[in-house]
Amino acid sequence: MKLLHPVIGPVEVTFRRNSSRISARWKNGVAVFSFPAVIDPREVAGYIDRMAPAVMARKREVSFTENQEIAVDGFTFLIGRQTHQPRNVWGTVKGDKAYIEVGSMLDLDDLNVKQGISKVICNIARSVAPAILLTRGKEIAARLGLKPRSWAIMSGFKTMGKCSSRGDIHLSYICLFLSPELRDYIICHELAHLSEMSHSPRFHAICDAYCGGREKELIRKLNNFQFPILRR
Repeated sequence: MKLLHPVIGPVEVTFRRNSSRISARWKNGVAVFSFPAVIDPREVAGYIDRMAPAVMARKREVSFTENQEIAVDGFTFLIGRQTHQPRNVWGTVKGDKAYIEVGSMLDLDDLNVKQGISKVICNIARSVAPAILLTRGKEIAARLGLKPRSWAIMSGFKTMGKCSSRGDIHLSYICLFLSPELRDYIICHELAHLSEMSHSPRFHAICDAYCGGREKELIRKLNNFQFPILRR
């Protein structure tokens, strides 16, 4: 269900059977509202009106500029212009740098162009993530005396990590864009699942210990983190 709200702009509405609360998030410049299935669709507009100020306060704009640098541990994305294919975006990797070349006829403020740039950056991030994320994960595991069965990189924008009951840990390449302390938090969170699969008080006590007593602080920072790319 799609709407055009006078304050928010484009809105997508979904209904979930197992949900008991109303939630809203931004996805590529569009506000996505999730409603419990029991909500009468005729009441949706009223809920959106009441939530509009809070939703707009959480809106975060992703912008790209010429000569912009996006630096992660040991790797840098450089955004520039090119005239060879003025309507295309491409990326090349040279050593520890990725050059994102945006066609000269493309508007960097256009949403479709932002999506194209983000896609190119993500494709490159996926290829360099193992060397950065898995190396760090293994370092932290060794420091804590833990031995996961395996490590792997996964895709995913919402789920940044997971640990199987067999001890296989997967980290999303999107973690590459987090600050070092938040990247380490995701790793510690998954390592804590080696001892406790559920998010029980015991789990949080273990995770908090792995994070040096900063679990709640890091969760708050993660919830407010501004990614430098559009997350699909």
